Amino acid sequence: MGRNDSRWGAPLNQALMGELAKANRLALNLFIQYQVVERTPRFFANITRKMRNQGMAPAAEALQKEFGDRVGPLPAGGPPARQPQRGHLPPACPQCGAPLRSDEVEWIDARSVECVYCGSVVRTEA
Repeated sequence: MGRNDSRWGAPLNQALMGELAKANRLALNLFIQYQVVERTPRFFANITRKMRNQGMAPAAEALQKEFGDRVGPLPAGGPPARQPQRGHLPPACPQCGAPLRSDEVEWIDARSVECVYCGSVVRTEA
């Protein structure tokens, strides 16, 4: 039995882990194909970290071997400067369900952020 998926509360079985690994591989290929050079390293770091945290270390290592040379390094100097927050972020992206943290998202303006996982624009809550 796999570890619990904190979002759904159900155990991650081998079949589901395999499907997640395939989806991550597909996403990385699309990021590279469409030359999304600024987002690809962050996405790669996030998904491999999350895979390891969910007990999927062998799959994360396989992605590292397959894509490590094709993905550039994370931007130097830490996270980009953000604009002052005037609203409250929802806990998760409405498009992909990824968690939204004010210190990890890219602020477009004082009321909009960009999801670091899927690129959707998310409006802050009043």
